Amino acid sequence: MSDVVEEDLVREVVFGNAQAKERAVRLLQAEWRPRIRRMLLNPGEEEVDDLFQSALVELCLPVRSGAQPRALSGPDVRDPRAWRLKVLKNFVRDRLRYQGRRTHAEAYAGVDIAKGVEAQSWRERKAGNTLKAPKPPPSVSSTAGVDALLELNLKEGRRKKICDLAPSLVISRRVILLLCAGLDPSPFAEELAQKLKEPPSGTHSRIRIALADEEPEELLTMPRVRVPWPVEDAIKAKENARKALERALNDIRSLLSEVPE
Repeated sequence: MSDVVEEDLVREVVFGNAQAKERAVRLLQAEWRPRIRRMLLNPGEEEVDDLFQSALVELCLPVRSGAQPRALSGPDVRDPRAWRLKVLKNFVRDRLRYQGRRTHAEAYAGVDIAKGVEAQSWRERKAGNTLKAPKPPPSVSSTAGVDALLELNLKEGRRKKICDLAPSLVISRRVILLLCAGLDPSPFAEELAQKLKEPPSGTHSRIRIALADEEPEELLTMPRVRVPWPVEDAIKAKENARKALERALNDIRSLLSEVPE
């Protein structure tokens, strides 16, 4: 069965056709974003963007092993679109399951309990029995993990590579990553302003403020956070920034590992 997305993905994978890739991404946005939104619980646009971007990377890009991307159907598949939606559904479910497990584990971080207790608690939670699960104290989100990963990438001379790969990320991830890497995201200010539905002058102004502090005491300073998240509650905005930075680094980590030492 003829399928425009399938044909464009083949052209991009086999021939590196940039025009076909751009067309495929536009068509996949219309095809996948509504499905992702239905699978999430009251999602914001940021969350939908995150999952769509991750799905593109995981399901549509050429695989280093030489295997075809999972979004491409095999010769025996009669309906490529149905195949893509099935693959997307499995990907989203796996990602949500992973995020739920990770959030559960992070809640126990720093709590003086045996590791097996946390694991047993997760098994009980999945089974729907939370009565015996110990209740850890509220945890405070930390940037220690992403801070260390970003510092490692910069120490290994990958700053230019980060700059080169950043445009492949969704705009909020791109901007917060560049700011935390000490790079100027001004070339993308208009794109961010368009997403935020604000005049570009306001976006440029916040970028200048964020760049003015050359040696910040912490990774996610409020001036940096406020560039992509100017109106949210401060705590929520900082948590959005932490997640976006972590996901940005995860998105490009495999590509960064290919940079020669």
